[in-house]
Amino acid sequence: MFKNEFRNSFTIRIPYPILKPKLNPSKKMTFMIVEDNNRMRAYIPDLIRKEGDTIIECSDGEFADDLYAKYQPDWVLMDVKMKKINGIKATRNIIKSFPF
Repeated sequence: MFKNEFRNSFTIRIPYPILKPKLNPSKKMTFMIVEDNNRMRAYIPDLIRKEGDTIIECSDGEFADDLYAKYQPDWVLMDVKMKKINGIKATRNIIKSFPF
């Protein structure tokens, strides 16, 4: 579990089976952060970014699939509780539109 200065905590669970990408530390990665909390959206890139990585930010699950289609990020960090479309539904929309 991760805790930060904003007193938020979250646990990352990845269901099995998982696609195991071959990580190359020298490869520049693209991350998409879907988070409705402005403070968290500003804080998360500092945790994951290394020089040369690209961060795409989305403040609502409603537009997540459009941004995914446009940028095809390597990783998506999705907030589960959002107002218009929650993270679970947004993730399902992405998977439905872009099957792996």
